[in-house]
Amino acid sequence: MPRLLPWGNGWTSVFTLPIHPKNEPDSWRPGRLTAWHPVQQWLRATVWLLALLGFVARVAAAEVTLAWDPRPDTRVTNYRVYWGYQSRTYTGSFEVGNVTTTTVGSLVAGTRYFFAVTATTPEGLESDFSNEVDYTVPLPPLVPPALQVQAGATPGEARLLWTANADSAVSNYRVYWGTQSGNYTGWFDAGKVTSAVVGSLTPGATYFFAVVAMATDGRVSAYSNEGSYTVPLPPPAPPELTLLAGPMTLQTETTAASVMLAWKPSPTPGVTNYRVFWGTQSRNYSEWYDAGNVTSAAVGPLVEGVTYDFAVVAMTADGRMSDYSNEVSYTVPLPPPPPPAEPPMLAGAVSRLSHRTPGAFDLPLNLSGPPAVEGRFTSSLLLVFRFDKPIAAARAAVVRGVGAVSGEPAIDGNEVAVTLTGVANRQWLTLCLSDIESQDGAVLDVATVTLGVLGGDVDGNGVVNSTDQQLVRAVMGQITSARNFRADVNLSGTLTLADFQAVRMRNGHKLPAL
Repeated sequence: MPRLLPWGNGWTSVFTLPIHPKNEPDSWRPGRLTAWHPVQQWLRATVWLLALLGFVARVAAAEVTLAWDPRPDTRVTNYRVYWGYQSRTYTGSFEVGNVTTTTVGSLVAGTRYFFAVTATTPEGLESDFSNEVDYTVPLPPLVPPALQVQAGATPGEARLLWTANADSAVSNYRVYWGTQSGNYTGWFDAGKVTSAVVGSLTPGATYFFAVVAMATDGRVSAYSNEGSYTVPLPPPAPPELTLLAGPMTLQTETTAASVMLAWKPSPTPGVTNYRVFWGTQSRNYSEWYDAGNVTSAAVGPLVEGVTYDFAVVAMTADGRMSDYSNEVSYTVPLPPPPPPAEPPMLAGAVSRLSHRTPGAFDLPLNLSGPPAVEGRFTSSLLLVFRFDKPIAAARAAVVRGVGAVSGEPAIDGNEVAVTLTGVANRQWLTLCLSDIESQDGAVLDVATVTLGVLGGDVDGNGVVNSTDQQLVRAVMGQITSARNFRADVNLSGTLTLADFQAVRMRNGHKLPAL
């Protein structure tokens, strides 16, 4: 006795399906199925209930599963499922083989479908239709809005904002509220909008809100997330601010770095704290602290020479705050002037040249005694002066020899770097820094450094000779480093035959008398 069973996720339901042969009932002929036993034509009430639950469980999938009792006749090798949009008028069918269940998918939400099954044989015989079952695909549930609750524009109002539902059938949003979470005593229909204002709320009371989306086809979403809003109580009255020695006067104990304030308490009941504000602009306070339930407080440390403005507010335990009190001002006395700063002192100087890839290497310059000699070939020098404190400004000039200062001195902390161009060889060169001002304002009038410029003078003795050639020959093939950079007279980054030849070509060159 074939039966047709629709079911959903976890639910199994049984529909009894009568199967009658479509052809002659008394004998088999090619293309006909005969001698089929009739089946019962009843359905149990409990079976129908399970079927409905089964359909509901498959809404999200937009599909339905059908099942039937197998035909006991061994000649049956296939079952054919018919479906359509009208009872007993089927617009499509498909064969499922010798099974007793199948799933019909790609169903359209909101559409009613009708189903029946027949049994077939290899010879082409087909039974009559089974009993018919129908199924209306449920419309998808509405997604609940996402709710936010804010303070309204005026006291006693709450402003609600929620996300719009993408379902085109949504035509209204219903707003619920009450003073207990999940227990709403009031509601109204806001229409097809995404915000609403709920007014006439009681100060000090907490209200809970939720919103549902409603469609023209009768669907209603679940509640949105719940939002809450506590209506603020009116603020307390502000205190009256004075100073301990009398209105607008300073207490005798006031020091240069602090001030003592006093105020009359607020007349509003429930005040538990007074917050003290201060800053350097009237009614624009940058600092504050909570003094507690007292009527005086000290404020400090304060900066000498600065005028401060002060105000106090009263606060209740539930967070209410009064307006500012009257404002009082105080100028902190200046301390005696500090002693003048010492001028900066020259601590050292170097000649800094780049040797390509290995980088720059510094030739120390003597601040006293015989001047150092720069033996590397170059017409541009970078002289770096190092002082004992950070420098803010300086001027530079060549006061002896051939060369010119290029641009302004570059200042970096304690160092002043001066670039020279057009520097001649075989000369004494003196660079003078003047008006050297440190960052603390002290000024050094002059600082000078003298050096010799003699290309090829590797040992710095003021003359190019065979000793210099030997020094270069000893390090040929090496990469320029802090130990051998004076022999890299060509500034190539590598000690080569070219350095040796450059020194040998200038054998006998020497500096003029100092």
